[in-house]
Amino acid sequence: KGDQSDTAFLYTIKEQFDVIVEDGSHRSDHQQQTFLHLFFNNLKRGGVYVVEDLKCCIDPHYWSNTVTRFEDTFLWALKNYKETGVLSNYYFTEHQNEIFAPIIKSVELYEQEGIAFIFKS
Repeated sequence: KGDQSDTAFLYTIKEQFDVIVEDGSHRSDHQQQTFLHLFFNNLKRGGVYVVEDLKCCIDPHYWSNTVTRFEDTFLWALKNYKETGVLSNYYFTEHQNEIFAPIIKSVELYEQEGIAFIFKS
């Protein structure tokens, strides 16, 4: 148990998992920070990362100082990835794309349900 927006806390998690289900605060910045850390550091190769409550990305109530428009949300980043193969917004820089592109096998996005399955190579 801990605060998903606290990177120092995320670094205390040493276990490797086959499946990670992100069911946190529903804030888009928290979803993205958690994904960046746990997908890279704690998800086993061949594993799946599940993020739910992506519908919250449509509601500005769940944005923050760094997420000020829909294009900065995790939902938009995943939709863009499905269309272009690139995760790109405030949280996904060109450098991070160089790191993540080779390890993302595929993304299954169910926008109406507000859930995504991100498979690791």
